[in-house]
Amino acid sequence: MTLLRESLRLTFVFCLLTVASVSAQKSNDGSSGAVKKLVRAAQTGNWNAVQKALDSGLDINAQTAAGMTALHAAKIGRYEDLVERLIEKGADDSIPLPALATLVDHRLDQITADSAALVLVVTQEGKPILERSFGYADIKNKKKADGDTLFRIGSVTKQFTAAAILKLQEAGQLSVDDQLADHFPDFPQGDIVTIRHLLNHTSGIHSYTSEPGFALGVLQEVQIPELIKDIAKYEYDFKPGERYEYSNSGYLLLGRIVELVSGKSYREFLTDEFFTPIGMTRSGVYDHEAEYTNESKGYSYLNDKFQNAKPWHMSWAAGAGAIYSTANDLVRWNEALFGGKVLNAESLKQAFTPGKVTSDTESNYGFGWIIAEQQGLSTIWHNGGLDGFLSHLSRYPDQNVNIIALTNSAPAGPQLSPDETSRFLRDLCLWEHMEARQMKSVDDKVDVAKLKLLEGRYDLGGGIITISLKEDQCYAQLTGQGPIEVFPKSENVLFARVVDAELEFISDDSGKITHAVLHQNGASRKAPRLGDAQPAAEISDEIRQSFVGKYDYGPLGTLQNKLEDGKLMAKLTGQQFLEVTPVSDNELSWVDVNAQLKFERDDDGKIINTVHHQGGQQLPVKKI
Repeated sequence: MTLLRESLRLTFVFCLLTVASVSAQKSNDGSSGAVKKLVRAAQTGNWNAVQKALDSGLDINAQTAAGMTALHAAKIGRYEDLVERLIEKGADDSIPLPALATLVDHRLDQITADSAALVLVVTQEGKPILERSFGYADIKNKKKADGDTLFRIGSVTKQFTAAAILKLQEAGQLSVDDQLADHFPDFPQGDIVTIRHLLNHTSGIHSYTSEPGFALGVLQEVQIPELIKDIAKYEYDFKPGERYEYSNSGYLLLGRIVELVSGKSYREFLTDEFFTPIGMTRSGVYDHEAEYTNESKGYSYLNDKFQNAKPWHMSWAAGAGAIYSTANDLVRWNEALFGGKVLNAESLKQAFTPGKVTSDTESNYGFGWIIAEQQGLSTIWHNGGLDGFLSHLSRYPDQNVNIIALTNSAPAGPQLSPDETSRFLRDLCLWEHMEARQMKSVDDKVDVAKLKLLEGRYDLGGGIITISLKEDQCYAQLTGQGPIEVFPKSENVLFARVVDAELEFISDDSGKITHAVLHQNGASRKAPRLGDAQPAAEISDEIRQSFVGKYDYGPLGTLQNKLEDGKLMAKLTGQQFLEVTPVSDNELSWVDVNAQLKFERDDDGKIINTVHHQGGQQLPVKKI
């Protein structure tokens, strides 16, 4: 549950992603569920589960409907020791790995005829090795999506903005070390912030999209100079250069700098310098006055169905996210960029170098690209998202592979997540180039008393991970999900078998645990430890009943409070009911999310004002 969905969306979650994730299917022994469990266990390196399946009499060479065996899964998961054990036990190494298209089709077989679209393109050396389109660009009119369907790509825009800045630097018209004050003389701390700070999100300038009121204004056109004046009024989140923190404000400013320096509009500059020369004929900066052919409509998957998404006016996105493109055009972009046809070698080196910070935190963000290593694979990538659209564009430079995934659904419908699908495609296409993993083994010497110290709640911003110990078994439960077993890798590290994720627990000098760090998919997320959930206050039935009702959260939807078996439950549009605890006559606190509703009453006890508190932000809401 994220509540303030735009600004506090949870990024890292425990989600099971395996090549065996297909619908009910027949296998060669007729035990579809057992085969899927075997294949899933093999891909996650869970030898105990593999052995248990085999001891039950399951054929070691049993195949899913896609033709996947446990040996295939272990190879793709890069568990070489498990591969050796399976072969020793009779796994047939001559069974061919199913075709990429077959595996993808089975992985995505739950994308229904009435679904929004997912378009996938994978190329190597500029040549397609996979082209797949699922679902509809326009559900009502049954218009299928394809590689030339237009999608809004959100923050993938940032690399185009960064490239524009570097292009101007190559022409001698600016430097990335110019001060912000050179272009905005009145901007606070403009003599300290540089263009470089803006490019790698180390400026400390507060992101305008994190303001609770942002969602209320995004439906109407905005003038960028006026929006910049508003941004200049925000307090800095930290000292420039101190740390990395993603800020759409920085890229909005960069888009405006492109205009001020070049004398052209942002749209004109990108068209003249990039889109036209590269042949990206289906790409541009979104214009609400224009008419586009083969354009996808944006949907949000809420309450188990696709609904029309909130219609952003793209003027709000500007240099931070206003570009539209297609899967085929994004291939052209990556091929031109990495082929040296967009920027020179020095510019590319700058773009692909993570920013430096003065604190002990780290950054993997260059200039508009995320620079990472994923199990030995170098990758340069970015994703994007706004209501109705999600995108993912990645490049594996050592293998000259591009992976593009686009959908017109945000929140994403079943199996439509571009990020998850891109990781799935990465594993299928590049597993032979990935570093080997060791089978996950439990440190059975860890004292249960040590594990008991890890129990507690850890705040990921959009949700809480709760660690509990029951009958000497540790469990991790993320808000809105069921508990999963986690196991001690050491006294301060727990790992999951069902997903490639670890929780590392950090202590202060006194030995007290201060926070956990979730490591997953090559990224890390700090989760401060929370105190125990606030105990419920003794309140009258009348006060309890006064909380029941609906609350208007504007474009974010409606919050519904209800009483169920004596407990107060709350649900925001498109999310699920979660328990809230009355901690006083005038405050409710979520049990599984670090968020509160605070109330003001008149002399008669009637609620007259309500404010939602979460993540250091406040959002006034109104009881309906």
